[in-house]
Amino acid sequence: MPPPAPPAGPWIVPVRSLADDLRGRSPDQIADLIAARPDLVRPSAGDLSAVAARACTRAAVYRALDDLDTGGLRIFQALALSGDPVDLDAAAALAGCPRERVEPALEEFWRHALAWRSADGVHLVREAVEALGPHPGGLAPDHPEDATQARRTKSAIEAVLAQAPPPAAAIVEHLVWGPPVALAEPGGRTAEAVDHLLAAGILRRGESPGQVVLPAPVALALREGRLAPGPPGLDPPQVRLTPVRPPDIAAGAGTAASTVLEHLDELAQAWGEQPPRVLRSGGLGVRDLREVATRLDLPVPHAAFLIELGYAAGLIDDDGELEPVWAPTPGYDEWLALPAGRRWLVLVSGWLASHRAAHLVGRREPDGPAVNALADGVSWPPIRAIRVEVLADLYAVPADSAAVPDDLVARLGWRHPLRAQPPLAQAVQALLQEAGWLGLTYAGALGPPGRALWELQGPSPDRTAESALERLVDLHLPVPVERILLQADLTAVAPGRLEGPAARFLRLAADIESRGGATVYRFSPHSLRRALDAGWSADQVHSALVDLAGGSPGATEVIPQPLAYLITDTARRHGLIRVGATATYLRSDDPVGLDELVADRRLTALRLRRVSPGVALSPSALATALSLLRTHGYSPVAEDGDGAVVLTPRHHRRAPLRRPRIGYAGAQPSARPPVGPGREEATAMAAELIAAEDARQARLAAARNAPEPVDVPDCDPIVTQMVLRDAAAARRPVRIGVSDATGRVRALTVLPERVSGGRLDAVDTASGAPLTFSIARLTGAKPHE
Repeated sequence: MPPPAPPAGPWIVPVRSLADDLRGRSPDQIADLIAARPDLVRPSAGDLSAVAARACTRAAVYRALDDLDTGGLRIFQALALSGDPVDLDAAAALAGCPRERVEPALEEFWRHALAWRSADGVHLVREAVEALGPHPGGLAPDHPEDATQARRTKSAIEAVLAQAPPPAAAIVEHLVWGPPVALAEPGGRTAEAVDHLLAAGILRRGESPGQVVLPAPVALALREGRLAPGPPGLDPPQVRLTPVRPPDIAAGAGTAASTVLEHLDELAQAWGEQPPRVLRSGGLGVRDLREVATRLDLPVPHAAFLIELGYAAGLIDDDGELEPVWAPTPGYDEWLALPAGRRWLVLVSGWLASHRAAHLVGRREPDGPAVNALADGVSWPPIRAIRVEVLADLYAVPADSAAVPDDLVARLGWRHPLRAQPPLAQAVQALLQEAGWLGLTYAGALGPPGRALWELQGPSPDRTAESALERLVDLHLPVPVERILLQADLTAVAPGRLEGPAARFLRLAADIESRGGATVYRFSPHSLRRALDAGWSADQVHSALVDLAGGSPGATEVIPQPLAYLITDTARRHGLIRVGATATYLRSDDPVGLDELVADRRLTALRLRRVSPGVALSPSALATALSLLRTHGYSPVAEDGDGAVVLTPRHHRRAPLRRPRIGYAGAQPSARPPVGPGREEATAMAAELIAAEDARQARLAAARNAPEPVDVPDCDPIVTQMVLRDAAAARRPVRIGVSDATGRVRALTVLPERVSGGRLDAVDTASGAPLTFSIARLTGAKPHE
């Protein structure tokens, strides 16, 4: 139980509201409240009265109730139904638990300003009770007619139902667990049964025509005093476990971490050369998303996650140009230079800190289009806290076991009973999949780097622990390979992860055919032409392959003969045709070959015209001619006016840095986002609020002793509205200060009737006349003594 109310001090009046309760709390208790509910002091509150007013606002009440788990919410509902002030024994009976379980819960509600104490007991904050809805626990509100039903037993009610027309039992069964209200059609099939139940007192008439209500005493008798069907549900559901070998977890998580690094590098390199356009509505086009999925050989949801991961880590962004595109940022180049372990930590840090939910990509909004990757519709702030909770549950599982996903979903649903459950379930399933893609988990079990990351917490970075984590990640990543196996079928096999220049060269000179533990690259005229267009010569390609195959410099015998012939033949044909600008001319040292090209019907769009042996003209642009010729299997090169070859540079576009980067050297990866001020800050804020409240009460006392006192203190408008709403609900008079057009303030005693839309409707207690005031004209309000 919360401690008894303290004796009245210099400014303390008998406790009649949450504000009075807060004024009587100690500095440590105020600091506890600030630490538990930081939203009450952000932005800064003027004094304790303002804190109390904020605690009673709808947004603050819903936020506090949302933090209650199923057990806490059930006890709160039971307390709300037990009466005002609360009855602990009645609440314990409703919640289906001993009184010893209710008492600490009520103390926690008081500590979080969901309850306040007075001389006659503990009261729940009225706004919090109202937030439970019109039928807390599925029970109808109290009614004067319910007193006659209080002594009815379950057997007596069932006896009445046994003698009623057949639909009667079904009607009561439908209403017993809530909602307890239904509409009865006059003359309908159930009319006779409803009339019988009304006559027997099992139902009563509601406020609307045709509405019938199941009284709370009748429902509780049929429920046998329980608040909800089934077990009380005060404890979290258990998580079932499946065994997984720790070596398999470490190896699988390491492989996934290596793969995500490779995929991000390949994605950023591809977008640096050919950046996709930003849609007018924002985000990435569906076609561009599918191209990424095809290029990386991934399902579309996995590709969407990878793109969102790069965005969250600050590696890709909108370049902000007049015709914007998605391109790598300068942070990508910095990231590429980091060790592999640090690069993985950058990605994990971005994922943990991001408020974007990649699993929403492709989902259709109500009456709207599908959500695009990198669009605003992917933003979902709750996902960040859900990630933390899921990782906490995974960390609690033994290192040699994996949790059953459905049990993790049930556990999260138990923690947040007021949230819509389907989105929560979808989010948990998606997060478990993303953690596997990222290398935090394998087969549903948290890997060693993931466990170490969860333990690396604190208000300030610990560079020693962070360096140890980097070394641990490096230890579990597969060792990069430096050699490849060249095969006679024009393929190369990398038996592991390639990094740096070797990986970039193979992606340039070959196409990835299959991925997995080993990556297979296939060489073709098209892929080799990419390398030649980028300025590589045939000899340089040969030398690079010899180095990768482990041969000595110049030992071309390590290159299979078919691959050597392909390189030589592609290089021989590369540049036979030269394209320059007149509009465009084509020149070749092989006049016969040029005549065949002019006659090629596939090139009709170029409108080629031979003007002399080995020379042809086209009105098409130079870039268009080059592109079309390459598309149809030719190998032209561009030349300038002097006949020198113009190489086609591989342009690596970069988006300017527009957002702070996450997870680089000096920044600590944190799985637990800060949720409130620390103890020292909360204590200082509590002292300031108490001092401000003391000064406010002193001003009020001085005003009472003035020659012409206006005994109404100046209040924050939020405080004024809170006092007025409390008085309207309790039908109590209040003193208000009203400012007229000249700025003169006068005090009135009124009985508030309604506070809505920035206006107060009240009755003057002296004359009985109805009055209406603008809240903006009220300088303050206080209960009438």
